[in-house]
Amino acid sequence: LIDTMGCSRVIIWDFDWSLLEQANSDTYIIRVFDQELSKDIRTVMKQNQWGWTRTMDYALEVLHGNGVSQHDIKNGFSTIPLTESMMKILDLLQQESSNVLENIIVSDANTVYIDYILETSNANQYFSRIFTNQAEWENGQLRVSPYHNNDFCNMCPDNMCKGQIYEEIFNDFNNISQIIYIGDGRGDFCPSQKLRSCDYVFARKNYPLEKLIAESDIEAEMVSWIDGIDLLSKFKEVLMK
Repeated sequence: LIDTMGCSRVIIWDFDWSLLEQANSDTYIIRVFDQELSKDIRTVMKQNQWGWTRTMDYALEVLHGNGVSQHDIKNGFSTIPLTESMMKILDLLQQESSNVLENIIVSDANTVYIDYILETSNANQYFSRIFTNQAEWENGQLRVSPYHNNDFCNMCPDNMCKGQIYEEIFNDFNNISQIIYIGDGRGDFCPSQKLRSCDYVFARKNYPLEKLIAESDIEAEMVSWIDGIDLLSKFKEVLMK
């Protein structure tokens, strides 16, 4: 256990449509190289009764078969760096480093995509840990495998329970004064339910997480945000409290 002194915050970010406010990295890269596959991907997933990670692995197999290389995929992500507002929030958190224990990403994307986008944005140094699906290059093809086997939580997909990851993070410390969770999707609802009354969940406006929270009863305070500019403004307010 890490013993925390004074005011100590842990920041947890979802990635797609949250930290990466303008896109879902999985579907973005498919759309760049194969618009037909991009349109059909959810049908393929349904027909085969695959989970998301298995479907993405299949899509990458198709891209590889069409001659899309590692260099191509890395270049594809160079066009979507983190927005200026998101970078300002990361700078703000770095300035608050005496009060911020960790800045963490918990995402259903994968290690390679997140690394490429953070590298494009010169943002790797802002994050202490990243929890996501494993991806590695095998003979020129990117293979994606599940973060873990979720057979215990029916709220979350079969490859990742963000609630369990949240508990792992929480249990690493002896005394966290506040957790700020930033998300948008269904997968962010499970950890949001575990937050305490002193915590905040920043739920993106008109995305599934905001609706799920509105229909339920969670202890944490929910703050809706529209885009990075709005999130920056609201982040400043919360950090000043």
